[in-house]
Amino acid sequence: MIVIGIVAILLAVVATALAFAGSGAAVTLSVASVDVTSSPSTIFVIGAATAVVLVAGLLLLLVGLRRAHGRRREMRDLKRKARIVDSGSRSALGTTSPGAGASTSPRPEPDEDTTRTVPQGRD
Repeated sequence: MIVIGIVAILLAVVATALAFAGSGAAVTLSVASVDVTSSPSTIFVIGAATAVVLVAGLLLLLVGLRRAHGRRREMRDLKRKARIVDSGSRSALGTTSPGAGASTSPRPEPDEDTTRTVPQGRD
């Protein structure tokens, strides 16, 4: 991969040198009935700037997708942990239906660690 990257960089440097060392003759581009006259080096720079904007957009898209995937994974893990904690508290009370022991189930305080539950006996 490193060798391929180095070769790609060298090719880009050579292409840039050839674009700027090429003839200074004006080139006319016709796009959608609009004629634009420019030098080859200007066209090359515009193309390079367009490529930079494209790569920046792709990187932003990638970062956004990774962040969204991370959030979904975190939510999935939190829901799984909540189900485990919920089922553990119901089994400690001897109930099996979701609403049977809801009023007497021990609720952790906001400051307590909710990743571990310790079954408490009835008084």
